[in-house]
Amino acid sequence: MDHTQHHVFVTDETGIAESYQHAKNRLVQHPDDHVSLLFFAENSDKLFSREMAILHNHFPERFLVYDELLSTLHPGMLPQETLESVINENTRDEMSFFITGEAGFTDLVRHSLVFLGIDPQRTAGLEINR
Repeated sequence: MDHTQHHVFVTDETGIAESYQHAKNRLVQHPDDHVSLLFFAENSDKLFSREMAILHNHFPERFLVYDELLSTLHPGMLPQETLESVINENTRDEMSFFITGEAGFTDLVRHSLVFLGIDPQRTAGLEINR
């Protein structure tokens, strides 16, 4: 029996194009996998919102998007509640995390995941410079 995967993409506006493409490819190429995309944006005019809505309509049971506004957060802080909810609600055999964005953001996400008990070996990332 194959193991099912839950791929969690965590991104800011700098990394959304990269994360969106990877998430879409996972959904299309791996029909038993689940994909969550946590998108931390500076404002409510989110990039790729139309594309993510269309993708969610195609894969309503397998693709979930969580939006967070960075402007409402304290500098250097990341709301762990959303990450924690995604981790706790996982129903797949394995989880992996792909983090994209500016260096400060990706570092915050990595530290939050370690704090929440995620093995750093289950994370991959890409830092993007503006």
